[in-house]
Amino acid sequence: MRQLPKEFPDVSFHLDDSPVSIYKLSIPGEQDEPQVQNLYIKERNGKLTLLSHESAIISKIPKKVRTVRIFADGHEGILNQVREHARTIERTM
Repeated sequence: MRQLPKEFPDVSFHLDDSPVSIYKLSIPGEQDEPQVQNLYIKERNGKLTLLSHESAIISKIPKKVRTVRIFADGHEGILNQVREHARTIERTM
């Protein structure tokens, strides 16, 4: 997305690119330890097991998401070109 201002020099841009973690479960080796919370399952025998080790659903959730917002100022025709070009770039990422 950073190439958009170079490809459309007559358009004023502000890019807001924010990769963030979706949730704060402890996934060993995949998140910064100070930012995670360990969630446990208490089994009938009293043993505590990390939810992230036992849940197939949790293991399928993407660990991170990237949100990119593009703010652009220009006439409608050029903004449509910018939008289409941004979508093309997104498909290749």
